[in-house]
Amino acid sequence: MVTQIIEPDETTRPLGFTTPAGPFGGFYEDMEKEDNDRGPEPDETEGQQRLGRHLRRVIRQQDAAIPTHRRAPRTLAEMQARLGTAQPGYERQPVLVLHRPTMQDDACPLCGCWTCNPANCPPAGLAPANARSAQGSSCGVCGGSGTRQVTVNKTGADGRTYQGVRTEPCPAC
Repeated sequence: MVTQIIEPDETTRPLGFTTPAGPFGGFYEDMEKEDNDRGPEPDETEGQQRLGRHLRRVIRQQDAAIPTHRRAPRTLAEMQARLGTAQPGYERQPVLVLHRPTMQDDACPLCGCWTCNPANCPPAGLAPANARSAQGSSCGVCGGSGTRQVTVNKTGADGRTYQGVRTEPCPAC
């Protein structure tokens, strides 16, 4: 059997057929360069700008609707003002330290004493520098220090009971 290869010519080609030229990469790059040279088309950016203006307006309206005392701080200055570093005389809320009530076999993690009384831990000598002195007041609750120790018992997620010591301002001073 003889195989014959027939090359297309004008008589066998469809009317709209053009012979593709050899591959060259410049055509699409030229089109893209022309498009980039023209810059953003108005129809591309108008909708995006309108959406941006709308979102900014909605955010401003929602922020204005939130009362000042309920608004979450968004900047570092707002956070510091809320925490009180920008307010003189502000004292941070005390931190609750939990430890097991069975610590009679170990030294206290707060004061290091083996015979620690949780009601007096930490000792008065370790009070913060901004605490009031005992000489200026004759308070029967705190002894004039301005703070008192409160023992808190909590049940943990593991079912065990934990005892915590919390320092809080004296209610009588």
